[in-house]
Amino acid sequence: MISQGTAASISLTVTEQDTAIVLGSGDVAVLGTPRVVALCEEAAVAALAGFLPDGATTVGTSISIYGNTFCHDSSISSGWCFYKKREQKLWTYLLKMWP
Repeated sequence: MISQGTAASISLTVTEQDTAIVLGSGDVAVLGTPRVVALCEEAAVAALAGFLPDGATTVGTSISIYGNTFCHDSSISSGWCFYKKREQKLWTYLLKMWP
């Protein structure tokens, strides 16, 4: 059973391929929002590894992002994700990232 606080850590060295310019989500060379969303999904999958039956996975259906800093190309972005709660089929996670 998955309990509140189940967590996973993630880390990414930002490359040109991760930037808003390349991803088409902006015109500056910082970590692009689409890549941040992918990191959120990666962290959720990692947090649930070993808890789901074979062949099962997580699927993102809604995401809310608040950003107050940015990561330049070649910077390292790290973070953690933990399971907060479940309401029927809705599983809530918190992901915190920092440069």
